[in-house]
Amino acid sequence: MTYYPFWGAQRPHLYDILQRSADPEGLIFEALGRVSPWRGREVLEIGCGRGDFSSRISAEAARVVGTDADPRMIALAEERHAPEDRLQYRVADVERLPFPADSFDAVYALWAYFFGAGCEAGLDEVGRVLRPGGRLAIVQNWGNDELSYLWNDAEFRCLDWPGWFNRHGFCHHVVDTSWHFPDIDSAIRLVGYLWGAEASHRLTIRDELNWGFKAAIFHRAFGIRLDM
Repeated sequence: MTYYPFWGAQRPHLYDILQRSADPEGLIFEALGRVSPWRGREVLEIGCGRGDFSSRISAEAARVVGTDADPRMIALAEERHAPEDRLQYRVADVERLPFPADSFDAVYALWAYFFGAGCEAGLDEVGRVLRPGGRLAIVQNWGNDELSYLWNDAEFRCLDWPGWFNRHGFCHHVVDTSWHFPDIDSAIRLVGYLWGAEASHRLTIRDELNWGFKAAIFHRAFGIRLDM
């Protein structure tokens, strides 16, 4: 897989706006904990970014390892959340995970790697490191919401994801939440960077800080492999 540096490492101020704006009430986090609990489990996060999710669940999990393909994001995660016995961060590509088979009880990917057509190698690798019965939970955009009014055409690839996940044995749960921008200037800067000048124009026409947003949690358990 070709690795592209994550934009959040180059523009941390915009990434911070994104983190503060998306799902401010924590509804996705709550739903994720119901779909795939982490309490007492050994957990791997794919694409951990600056480590917020990994750090948040480490108080309840037995062990959490956050991975990211961008070394700068791992450095930021270690700076923000000091690693300790139950929380570590590693530079790693999802298609070549540096862990033995059957290492984890649960794997999470929150808007990272964007599983879908062409990502079968990553799915196979996650299946390798999960113990039999372990769960993979993936959070991705669902579309068909107010926020998608701002998107450019490329972002609508999310509409093709459900079919791919269904073919690979996933169930899904849709969370109705929101994006709430801290102020209009922050909104214009982030939306303009993510989706272009036309998106910024649409945002200013509506002059609205709160936008309805739907996220999908795709999840499945991995069973005993036939080659065992």
